[in-house]
Amino acid sequence: MDINLAEGRCFTNISLNNSTFTGEPAMDKAPSILVNGKAYPAELHLVHWNIDLFESFESALTQENGLAVIGVFLDICDECKELTPILDLLPRVQYKDEKYKMKSTFDPGFLVPSTTDYWTYSGSLTTPPCSESVTWIVLKETISISRKQMDLFRALRGFPFWQKTGPNIVDNYRKVMPLNGRIVRSTFPVN
Repeated sequence: MDINLAEGRCFTNISLNNSTFTGEPAMDKAPSILVNGKAYPAELHLVHWNIDLFESFESALTQENGLAVIGVFLDICDECKELTPILDLLPRVQYKDEKYKMKSTFDPGFLVPSTTDYWTYSGSLTTPPCSESVTWIVLKETISISRKQMDLFRALRGFPFWQKTGPNIVDNYRKVMPLNGRIVRSTFPVN
């Protein structure tokens, strides 16, 4: 998926490479990012690479201005139908690197709230190699996921099917890191 950012706040042309869902079993926090000390039950990280400067995701991975990650917080709801088409497929892709072609339609716009408010800062990936190559765009508004839908994510395996055993994808977040002098900017007034 190629995306053009109209105002060029980050890069002119970026390409979605992958997405990462982070969360923990207790469902009260997934703290790779905090907002005024608050952690959300889960985060979705949409990882993009700068196709103007780099020929591949791998070459952008460790370079300044290489990646842009859109961070979306998830809140718990009673019943959340928007994500159902994609979450219904999770039992078909239980193991790392498995793929399944969707037969139904899914609007990826449901993965991103309709907001123009966000925080942005230069930082790093929250997974290895944790490269300092990321322009973070963290959306202020959340999307919703039910407890049952969170359980579907928790059942995913973080290992290939042939490996037989390994950890499920839970507790897959990095602890909050210090700002180390980074400046966090926002598109909205902050008190």
